[in-house]
Amino acid sequence: MRKILIHSRLGEIEGFTDGVVAAFDFFHEDAGEDVRHYVLLNESVKLMFEPWKLKGPEWRNHWYIDLVQINPLSDSGIELKDLFLDVWIKGTGPLYKFIDLDEFGEALSTNTISAEEVAEPLSHLQAFLDRHLNFGFASEAFPPPCILPFMPENM
Repeated sequence: MRKILIHSRLGEIEGFTDGVVAAFDFFHEDAGEDVRHYVLLNESVKLMFEPWKLKGPEWRNHWYIDLVQINPLSDSGIELKDLFLDVWIKGTGPLYKFIDLDEFGEALSTNTISAEEVAEPLSHLQAFLDRHLNFGFASEAFPPPCILPFMPENM
């Protein structure tokens, strides 16, 4: 593991990486605590577990995925750009749903993001869902085994 600096809409945050996953902690008001973020560096997704658990029991034991564009800045830094499309996953799946499609559409129509910059991340997201969650077709467990070394002990 080595340190990595992650630049995102959350600010500049120090994290750690093994070259496949980058992880960092960030305090979320709706969780009432630090929430670990897992960036799958080759898959255009950032995962969080229970980021809104203070909103009620319906938000507990769920995962949240942000579709992101990942831009390397150096060997020790990356930039994450939120692409406005998110996925909510119940427990360890396979049930999931897309959320914020309205924000995604608005971002496209106002040129906040372009079709060109979301094309590859959307392909990565489809492959991620097929590999981990699509009922009857998933070939790997969820959460992705590559994040297990990064998970806090209390999860």
